[in-house]
This record gives sequence, structure tokens and C-alpha cells, in this order.
Amino acid sequence: MTPLHKAGAVVLLLLACWIGGCVQGQDQKQGEWDAAKVAEADGQAKALEAAAKEIAKIEVTQQTIVQKVRRETIEKPVYRDCLVPSSGVGLLNQAIDGQAEPTGAD
Repeated sequence: MTPLHKAGAVVLLLLACWIGGCVQGQDQKQGEWDAAKVAEADGQAKALEAAAKEIAKIEVTQQTIVQKVRRETIEKPVYRDCLVPSSGVGLLNQAIDGQAEPTGAD
């Protein structure tokens, strides 16, 4: 075998080892990822089961409460004694109709 053939064989052997290592590393990483996914799914299932058990422990009851209704009346003051003279009513009506002339402040 010539030295060139030996070097080629070594290169091929190193290339095969490198490819094999890459494939094995990829398989190992995929296995770790799959195991993490399975562990996460198991954790979620256990948490869901624990929550369901706690919810099942809740006892639903219906209770009727009877009590008297307390009503409070609030009186608002009505100013019945306040009377506007007819001249004041006329001024108000003119202001509403827009006929009133503004007076200047002296």
C-alpha cells in the first residue's frame, strides 16, 4: 500500500468516526429532548389529577337566608316658601327666549 492510500484510508476512517459521532450525538440529544417532553407531560397530568381531586373535595351547599328588609327614606328639602315675584318670572322668561339684554357691570 502506498503512503497516499494509507493517508486516504486514515482520512476516510476519521471521516467515518466523525459522522458516527455526529449521528450518535444527535440521537442522544433527541433522546434527552423526548425524555424531557415525557417528563413535562407526566408533570402536567399529575398536576391536573391533583387539581381534580381537590375540586372533588369541594362540597356544594345551598342556604336560604331570610331576614327583614330595612328601608330608609331620604328626604330631600323642598323650598316651598321661596316665591319669585312676577317681574322676576318675566325676566327669567325673557332670558330663556333670548330677548333679555345683558346689563353691563358698573
